[in-house]
Amino acid sequence: MKKITLQELEKKLAKNEVTLVEVLKEEDYANLHIKKAVNLPLEKIGESTRERFLRDEPLVVYCTDHNCTASLRAAEKLLELGFRNVYQYPGGKKEWQQAGLPMEGTQAEEQNT
Repeated sequence: MKKITLQELEKKLAKNEVTLVEVLKEEDYANLHIKKAVNLPLEKIGESTRERFLRDEPLVVYCTDHNCTASLRAAEKLLELGFRNVYQYPGGKKEWQQAGLPMEGTQAEEQNT
């Protein structure tokens, strides 16, 4: 399983080199997610996912933090579906937020007011 660090992810996002995918439930994504991330809940990863992303597209999956296993399971599912460029960001949104990096969602909006 390929993993990506906070610093590597920040650089790749700045250059639009990866698609960042939060694999938590829609409510969690709506509350708070890493800026530029799209939402694909773990339980919804399946055959239709092939229509949403290109097979060679670099995908970085993440969830809450190092203790959350959803991103690891999501990465495994994506690899089984034939995606070739899948990375797991184990630090998740907790590490990203603690680093003071941009977040979006209702919680982020409340913190910015």
